[in-house]
Amino acid sequence: MNRYVLTQRVAIQGIGANVLLMICKLTAGYLGRSQAFNSAGDVFSSLMTYIGNKIAGRPEDKEHPYGHGKAEYIFSMIISFSLLVVAVETFKNAFGAILKRQIVDFSWWLVAVAVLTVILKLFLFIQARNIGRREDNLLVMANAEDHRNDIFVTSSTLILS
Repeated sequence: MNRYVLTQRVAIQGIGANVLLMICKLTAGYLGRSQAFNSAGDVFSSLMTYIGNKIAGRPEDKEHPYGHGKAEYIFSMIISFSLLVVAVETFKNAFGAILKRQIVDFSWWLVAVAVLTVILKLFLFIQARNIGRREDNLLVMANAEDHRNDIFVTSSTLILS
């Protein structure tokens, strides 16, 4: 299977899983007063992987005699900036909750969604990392790092709950 088909598969699986997680988090968040901002950022990252791969996979043309492969770098940078925005928002929300001394209500719904998130993100991370390394694809590696970060954040949240 070629590099662009594999990248498309990673992106589509990421979009599907992240939309599912966002719906679960919004539902659990409604029941347990939580947020799903991070999942929206994850959908964006997977969408950028898909679009970046579509552009990078175009053959060379008159204006681009060496092809469109540089799009991988541009879209990887966009993913990196989106990760930074999500990280800053997560930090602001956490810091704000500490300053306001918000009490966190325990919710089995949120625990179930967090466990589902860790399992799905672990699968996505392993798959994306393996494909990214094998194909030497920076775009897929950036997506894998996003999945890995979600595993750390969600696991930390579970442990501290």
